[in-house]
Amino acid sequence: VTAQVIITVSPIHTQAGHVLNLDSVTTPQNFVIAYLDGANARLDKCVAGVYTNLTSGAVTFGATSNLKLVKSGDDYSLYYGAVGSETQVGTTQTISSMNGTIHGLFSTAPTPKFDTYQLSLTP
Repeated sequence: VTAQVIITVSPIHTQAGHVLNLDSVTTPQNFVIAYLDGANARLDKCVAGVYTNLTSGAVTFGATSNLKLVKSGDDYSLYYGAVGSETQVGTTQTISSMNGTIHGLFSTAPTPKFDTYQLSLTP
């Protein structure tokens, strides 16, 4: 799965980005999130309700920059930057047992704005 979105309003003091492999909308316990927090791009996993940060890297927010998460098998890679020339943030992370089938956008506040969301099969 490849998920990508342009966040057009900086998510300072909040989190905004992707959620992949969510197991439940009403009682989520297992999922992967890739997000911006205003200064960093981050990749976290949540297993049995416990969050673990796997990757975090300082990025310069850009209203036309793309937040991209690529999942291939159990490997997750996070990218951020100009569309088509994103730079990998951190290293590829292996996260096993993420079987949820719900993917989408998330934010911890109503202020971030999303544009050009795409979800596709990873070639």
